[in-house]
Amino acid sequence: MHRSGYRMMLTRRILQIVVICCFALVCVPRAVFAHGLIAGGAQVIEVDAGRYPLRIEVQVPTGAPTTLTARVWPVQHFEGAASVSLKATHVNSQVFDEQLVFVPEGQHTIAVFDVAITSVGTWDLLFVVRDSRDQEGIVVVPVTVPETSAPPLTIPLFVAFGLLAITLTASIVWPTPAPWLKGLYAHGFTASLVSALVLGGVYVWPSVVVEWRTPTNQSRPYATAVMAVDTRALMIELYDGATGLPADDLVPHHQALMHMVMIEKTSQTFLHAHPARIATGVYSYDLTNIPNGTYDVALELERIGSGSQILRGTIEWVGSDLPARAPATRRSPVPAEYTQNDLTFAITTSNVPRVGMPTTINVAVIRDGNPVPALEYWLGMRGHMIVRDVQGSLFGHVHAAGAMNDDFQPVAQAGHTVQFVYAFPRAQEYQLWVQVQVNGQILTVPAVLSVQE
Repeated sequence: MHRSGYRMMLTRRILQIVVICCFALVCVPRAVFAHGLIAGGAQVIEVDAGRYPLRIEVQVPTGAPTTLTARVWPVQHFEGAASVSLKATHVNSQVFDEQLVFVPEGQHTIAVFDVAITSVGTWDLLFVVRDSRDQEGIVVVPVTVPETSAPPLTIPLFVAFGLLAITLTASIVWPTPAPWLKGLYAHGFTASLVSALVLGGVYVWPSVVVEWRTPTNQSRPYATAVMAVDTRALMIELYDGATGLPADDLVPHHQALMHMVMIEKTSQTFLHAHPARIATGVYSYDLTNIPNGTYDVALELERIGSGSQILRGTIEWVGSDLPARAPATRRSPVPAEYTQNDLTFAITTSNVPRVGMPTTINVAVIRDGNPVPALEYWLGMRGHMIVRDVQGSLFGHVHAAGAMNDDFQPVAQAGHTVQFVYAFPRAQEYQLWVQVQVNGQILTVPAVLSVQE
């Protein structure tokens, strides 16, 4: 064979190999992720289980039998020795796995559970916490373990790829075959190539978005909430706005299934908490550690297939040992300084706040005249700001500018300032509550901002 002919054959073989490699990438089955309330691998949520604020991480597996890993980290130290138990129950059967971890006194320990998952479907993870106060903290975290399944076209696509590989290998091993075998090579390569092209196109087509396709809105309707106060806790029942059935399809939203902001109408006592799911569509929050009073309540949540929404309500709380607080003194308008413990918070704006124009609000944290070295992430962000008008009709939850961090344990980022950007809708005074975390302590800073026309 002439050298030029050999080069042409080698070039043709290289092109064939490149084509087959491209189809091999298409043939690899796409990943199948878990879905549900804790979905898509490791998820972190914060929750207030009774008097115990917890951070829970669940590593959701795919398929069964397998192992699910859950970790529980107490945001605050337990009082004395403590225990954390986990009971994982399949909602459609009597299958369950139960474990118990003891936490010695004085240790800030992470409780780790490896749960045997025997079947796919929805599981309820019941966490129960107890320390020397002998009060139980309960939270039920729902997890969906999906089946491991390959798309229906995977097998024929692999068959086409296999025939393509066989014909290519045979043509390389026997480069000068008999005429009948050469024809078999050509027809086999052509048939397998066409099959791979057609199957590959059908395989990836559902993932292709084209502009002429008519979008469909499959978002779920908004939920409604019924709030009631019992002897020691706020009970929240969620219902579907269209059917009236319990709404039990919340997904993690900024590291929580539900964010709750409570503001007392007279004293302006402020609370940002995360009620615990205790049953289907039912959430609970312990009220015994907050003063008596009348509270405006705002619930921020997100349902599967829908965006976030805010539910509002008012509750009357009189069961605490703490009396109602006196009305707060008038806050200093921004720019202002606010001192808490040994920290000073300087609040300024980068521009004059005007209606409809984005306003940048800067918060600097200083200790003993020097900037703090770093601020910690809380709920995935370096800072949170709640905005409310004086009448209480407007409610906004603003995150500090910057990237989110989903680490299980607190992570600090160098720098002592955070920035918030918000466009105020009307010319009036607005109440602000800025929250940052320093050395594991969440600090809340109140302020008032006047917005001009």
